Amino acid sequence: MSELTTPKLILPTPAQLEWSEGEIGVIIHLDVQVFEPGYSFREQWGYTPDPSVFNPTQLDTDQWIATAKSAGATYAVLVAKHCSGFSLWPTKAHDYSVKSSPWRDGRGDIVGDFFKSCKKYGLRPGLYCSAACNAYLNVDNPGKVRTGDPAGQARYNQIVETQLTELWTNYGDVFYIWFDGGVLPPEEGGPNVVPLLKKLQPRAVVFQGPHDWPSLTRWTGNERAEAPDPFWNTTSNLTSDDGTVEVDGLGGDPNGTQWVCGESDMPNRCQKNAFQGGWFWRKDE
Repeated sequence: MSELTTPKLILPTPAQLEWSEGEIGVIIHLDVQVFEPGYSFREQWGYTPDPSVFNPTQLDTDQWIATAKSAGATYAVLVAKHCSGFSLWPTKAHDYSVKSSPWRDGRGDIVGDFFKSCKKYGLRPGLYCSAACNAYLNVDNPGKVRTGDPAGQARYNQIVETQLTELWTNYGDVFYIWFDGGVLPPEEGGPNVVPLLKKLQPRAVVFQGPHDWPSLTRWTGNERAEAPDPFWNTTSNLTSDDGTVEVDGLGGDPNGTQWVCGESDMPNRCQKNAFQGGWFWRKDE
């Protein structure tokens, strides 16, 4: 008689469970496109708006987080660096950041203000820092230097690791980390992110991050906040999509090999008709 075996039960990590029970979060996008709305990086390679355009004189992170809390959010994610490459903290990796802008005479730090506001209002802080795309450094999905130059790729990888080290060291615990578009793994020429996560933010939940990270969340296939039905938290199919094209079939698998909860996201404006997918503010819209 053959011995009966019980299938392995796939369970969430404590960090994933905490994230899942948080239910509602907000993601806050602020970039140079707000101040130069004609800028579209994939149509203007080699050009990025001058840092002088960035001057949000009425910026108030307390107002952001107080509003998020009043809407029922339990966590907030700040886009510290989107695809332009402009960084909302005074990074030492390069000069394309708030330190080169007129805002607060180049001495401001939006990431630092955001963390203080999250602490003040009791929301758990998260950070989005794209490793997959950076127009300032001529990099596009999935995180490759467009010239194909190995030395240039090595320099870019070092910049990514430097910036992630800054973000994950200087502000405290990061509850949720977003890698929109995923992270190119080292074996394919990308930065070595997992050792940094283990050392600096071992308790973080990571969206679209390295596939071997234990506490992951995943995209549900659209930016309309409509998850597939049925939807299983277990899956054997992890993607690195950036959300610009809808994808079907991401509802998971009851027999999946990993527990990876879905993040069902949407902008607060019409995705198809609004400026840059609805993720950035634009006057009169």
